[in-house]
Amino acid sequence: RFGRRVESASFDERAGRWLITSSAGDRVSARFCIMATGCLSVPQVPDIPGLDDFAGERYQASLWPHEPVSFAGKRVGVIGTGSSAIQAIPVIAAQAERVVVFQRTPNFSVPARNEPLDHAFVEAFKRHYREHRRLAREGKASGFGGLEAEPKEQGPAVESAREATDAELRRILEDYWDTGGARFIGALGDTLLDEQANEFVAEFVRDKIRSIVRDPATAERLCPRSHPIGTKRICVDTGYYETFNRDNVELVDLTETPIERVTGHG
Repeated sequence: RFGRRVESASFDERAGRWLITSSAGDRVSARFCIMATGCLSVPQVPDIPGLDDFAGERYQASLWPHEPVSFAGKRVGVIGTGSSAIQAIPVIAAQAERVVVFQRTPNFSVPARNEPLDHAFVEAFKRHYREHRRLAREGKASGFGGLEAEPKEQGPAVESAREATDAELRRILEDYWDTGGARFIGALGDTLLDEQANEFVAEFVRDKIRSIVRDPATAERLCPRSHPIGTKRICVDTGYYETFNRDNVELVDLTETPIERVTGHG
């Protein structure tokens, strides 16, 4: 039911049912009440002293305006390096005069490898759509939105990292890295079960960061070490780490130099 808000939801202990009322006068009795609002349903404005004093333009990923935004010729500060920032920073840096990224916690990110879909691929995928859906329902698809025209059961390349040599594991991870997408985290079956396997995958990504980012100090600041890979939602990007090789991009580590306050001009 659209165009109305839930005003109340109370549980009747004796009847074992929920009573839900809406702004339109609906009264619903239900055995189950599912709060499908999502954990990010209310935008969270960061509590930084002086934030409202800033005289320039201010944008928040969760409250992005519908009209186009131009950063051409501007000096931009990006606070945070979560999924939205990781995807936005390369686009902003391509326009702006200067970008300063304020990072507290670096995140693991893998290439998205997004590209236009050609007509033949789309037709082939749709031809097998029922089979794709069956595999997804039965838990036999990748679970990470992989796109292959021909449906097939998908699982990790190896169930346990202990079953393969380091060289074989690196070849597997290289293949998943080149293919792109969040499925990278499912390359080894025990990445989220075995600390040793997890650290192998994490170090593979850190080595990728070191190979992409030319400044060693910046590369090390971008390497996540505060959490096992996959325990936070892994991010996907298009040219994120490469962006830090641009002359107009600077990384500030907030664990070294925390933000004290925002002023009217910066």
